[in-house]
Amino acid sequence: MNAYYNNRYSKALSHFEKLIHLKSNLKGEKDHLRKVEEVCEKVFFELKEEKGMKGARKASSLADQIKKML
Repeated sequence: MNAYYNNRYSKALSHFEKLIHLKSNLKGEKDHLRKVEEVCEKVFFELKEEKGMKGARKASSLADQIKKML
């Protein structure tokens, strides 16, 4: 079961990364962006606990980018 969720973390992060590239369409969607930022931070802590440092860095970077967009 853990492997299933670990695979989903990377897919979710890749979708969030694509979302950031659409930032011109997201100006009125601050609530959604805050939720995405929250999820990225949660994924960061989960991956950090499991020693998935590459994915954790990506999640942290995405959360920081979203914070700048808000």
